[in-house]
Amino acid sequence: MKPVIMNQPFKPTQITTGSYLETITSYKVNESNEFSFDGIGYLIQTHCPDIQTEKGKSLIDLVKVVFPIKDKKQIIEVKHWLSIWLREIGISISTTKATLRHHSHGLKLFPLDESRDCCGSLKWDENKGTLQLELTGAGCSYVNVSQRVFLPVYALLTHFKGKITEVDIAVDDYTGKFNLRYFQKAFSAGDYKPKRGQPPTRNPKGKYPGTEYLGNSGSHKSMCIYEKWRELGLPKSHPLYKLWTRHELTLRRKSKHLIGLDVLTHPDCYFVSAYEKVHRRIIQNVKPRSVVREKSVELTNSLSKSVAYCKYSYGRIIAKVAQLVGDDGLALRIMGRKGSPTKFLLPRYLDEIQIKENSFDGDGTSFNEDFIALVEGHNPLLKKGRR
Repeated sequence: MKPVIMNQPFKPTQITTGSYLETITSYKVNESNEFSFDGIGYLIQTHCPDIQTEKGKSLIDLVKVVFPIKDKKQIIEVKHWLSIWLREIGISISTTKATLRHHSHGLKLFPLDESRDCCGSLKWDENKGTLQLELTGAGCSYVNVSQRVFLPVYALLTHFKGKITEVDIAVDDYTGKFNLRYFQKAFSAGDYKPKRGQPPTRNPKGKYPGTEYLGNSGSHKSMCIYEKWRELGLPKSHPLYKLWTRHELTLRRKSKHLIGLDVLTHPDCYFVSAYEKVHRRIIQNVKPRSVVREKSVELTNSLSKSVAYCKYSYGRIIAKVAQLVGDDGLALRIMGRKGSPTKFLLPRYLDEIQIKENSFDGDGTSFNEDFIALVEGHNPLLKKGRR
């Protein structure tokens, strides 16, 4: 076999199932996220030359994939390829041990940037012959904002004959049209019933405020519909208050229910086909999900809540210091200090400008006006009926 010349474009003639790893002599980590011809790009063009990622309404929020392994050498090989891709999108394999249940070894995944969210884990067991990659919601965020999205995982699964064991696909409604009441009416009307077999059970885990469950964790598919605005604690002053609802589908691999690899590239299709009568209406009428917008809303809301409680606890002290020194700016320098609280450290795909552009819908008001209103909405004094 002739070695691949890395500075020339690769023109595949068919989907290759054999190993070409030996012919690649360099692995360039693509820090700029451009689709350059590196090792991962080579695998993508080899195994999925005709596949384009879908720009749909849904996003993958969790995924678990398993690679079959023969020996310790293959564990090192698969880990090497995964580490190249993870580092490319801003995630590192740490030295922190993961919680183990079905594997003998495991390490947690963390971002390479300032944020501290756990992105998932990498677990393996040589005796069982498996290596599992799990990406949490935080980990999937880094994937969803990258140019290649889940194509590298698709290519690696194809090359090493791996499988998807679990995946979460989520769609957001920002209008309030497809809220919990909509779900309840659709369920009562029988819109969630399959063409054959028993209808899914509702709320098998018991009722929770602002949350509805469909199906159970032992079935091949289940739903969780919940009020995202309630989970984030959005105040009445926020434009998404009582409007933001998330519909999250979970698919699990079972003996008679396999999960196709194309769920990584076309999640909308899987979301619709799970409960077609209901989900077809939802997909047609919602905005595409945006990781940047969601993270901006989450951080802005959390920061405004901290500011409100800071004002309640220390506002009078700050005002007194300003009065004493006769300079508001000096009082701020005396009372404040450099740095950022841990929970407000930004992921690398987000900056202050993007936060200002995506935290609120453009309704003619400035970010500062909206942020002040948000702080007032979290004001604990108002909640107690006094100022």
